Amino acid sequence: MSVGESLRAIGIAGALVAVLIQSGRLLLRPLRLRYHDRLESACFGFAAGMGLAGYAVLAVGLLGGFRARGFVPVLVLLAGLAVWETLLERPQESEWQRQARTARFLYPALATLALPLFLAALAPPTASDYDSLAYHLAMPRLYLQQGRIFYVNFC
Repeated sequence: MSVGESLRAIGIAGALVAVLIQSGRLLLRPLRLRYHDRLESACFGFAAGMGLAGYAVLAVGLLGGFRARGFVPVLVLLAGLAVWETLLERPQESEWQRQARTARFLYPALATLALPLFLAALAPPTASDYDSLAYHLAMPRLYLQQGRIFYVNFC
C-alpha cells in the first residue's frame, strides 16, 4: 500500500468519524442533554452514531445486501443526518477561553499520547496477529463471501 493510498484511507476514515459524530448528535438531540464542552458532545455523538451505523449494517446484512452497493443507502442516510445536524447546530461563542487551565492542557496532552497509538493501529498485521486474523475475522469473511449475514454453525 502506497503512502497516497494510506492517506486516502485515513481521510475517508476521518470523514466517516465526522459523519458518525454528527448523526449521533442528531440522534441524541431529543434527549436535550447538557454537555460540558464540544469534546464531550463529540464523544457521546460518536458512540450514538456507531450504534446507529451498527444497526444499519446489521439490517443491510440480514436483508442480503452485504455488498458494496448495499451500503450506499446507509452512507447516504448517515451523511444526510449529519448535514441536518450541522444545519440545526447553533454557533456558540468560543469555548476554549472558558475552559479551565487544566482542561486546556489536558486535551493537547491526550492527543499527543493518542498519536502513537493511532499510528500503531495503522501498521499492517504481523505473524503475532494470527489469532485476530484467523478467528475474529473468519465470520465477517464468510458474510462478505455470501453477501449476507447468516447463522454459522461451528459445532
